[in-house]
Amino acid sequence: MHCVTNPRIEIDGDSATGTWYLLDCTTHGEGPALNILAVYDETYRRVEGEWKYTSVALQFKWSKHIGHVSDDNLMTIPSRAE
Repeated sequence: MHCVTNPRIEIDGDSATGTWYLLDCTTHGEGPALNILAVYDETYRRVEGEWKYTSVALQFKWSKHIGHVSDDNLMTIPSRAE
């Protein structure tokens, strides 16, 4: 289950920012379950009337197996917006 909650979206003209909380509970066959908490920080741009992602960053906050995760643990997904 990949569940995002508590969206905070701020719009400024044709640009916007968004923050979402992630609860991810996953099983991998016979292996242990993956349980994490994280925060998505995103930016968007309106292009020809449609909102497009310009950046997505995922910051891991907690893992079932290791507890609190460093605030420096940031994963960024490259933009595909034109």
